[in-house]
Amino acid sequence: MTSASASTSEQELLQGESYPFRIDGDQIRVPGDGGAYEEELKEIFPEDLRAAIEEHSVGLP
Repeated sequence: MTSASASTSEQELLQGESYPFRIDGDQIRVPGDGGAYEEELKEIFPEDLRAAIEEHSVGLP
């Protein structure tokens, strides 16, 4: 493996997808994509957690 391909591989690992989720018992809840994202975020998380999620959600829908 050349250093260029190692670098590309490392970048791919660092750029994995990330999204907020909530576990309620045996149910995992995630906000929907696009226009539904913000409204479902409000339904799933209390206001103080939403502020932290929005602060770290660069690049999400």
